[in-house]
Amino acid sequence: MHQYTTSGKAIWNYGNGKGLEFIPERHTEIIANVPPFFNRSNGVSDGFGDVSFLAKERLFSRNEEHGNGIVAVFLAGSIPTGKNGNGSCCAVVTPTLAVGKGFGLLALTSTAGGSLPVTNAKGLGHIITWNNTIQYRLAKRGVGRLFWPEVEFNSSFYKGGSNDGKRVMYATPGIVIGRIALTHNAEGKPGRLGLTLGAGEQISLTHFNTYNHATVISLRMPF
Repeated sequence: MHQYTTSGKAIWNYGNGKGLEFIPERHTEIIANVPPFFNRSNGVSDGFGDVSFLAKERLFSRNEEHGNGIVAVFLAGSIPTGKNGNGSCCAVVTPTLAVGKGFGLLALTSTAGGSLPVTNAKGLGHIITWNNTIQYRLAKRGVGRLFWPEVEFNSSFYKGGSNDGKRVMYATPGIVIGRIALTHNAEGKPGRLGLTLGAGEQISLTHFNTYNHATVISLRMPF
């Protein structure tokens, strides 16, 4: 991720807190994220950020033929391992509820959650987040089935801490390409190993913001 601070300084975030995903059970997913590395031009020293984890539990799901919807809960956590001021002072837990619904080639998803600092809650405050995404698949068949233009709206509401009472909202137009099958079985059907690419530009819609114009590029290999 490449983004700019409110003073116009650039920050490169390598990894952006992504890592390995494990599915120990059909309704459960656990993600162990690699600490991101921050390269800065704003006078703050470069360094690694915090270690984080994410657990997902699917409560309800239906395929396209039987309703095309999903309800899931997330529980994220971070450990203050960042160096040179590139992480939080304290561990934070973030529970989240996610819902999604498909209408033909159109997909709508929404998530809502809040941060719960393990210590120093008064100093850090709480952040309530609400994210909404609209995706459209260009086609059901052919090459068009791999392309998903999308726009995401991210809202954060600050309760307590240095930004108490403030809110920020971002819009992120982008596109996801995938899943591209990298293996096939003897019958020519796609295997489990695939490739998914994504790119977008995060733009602030509010006067208050902690950064602006963040370019996001992702590459994932589901298996």
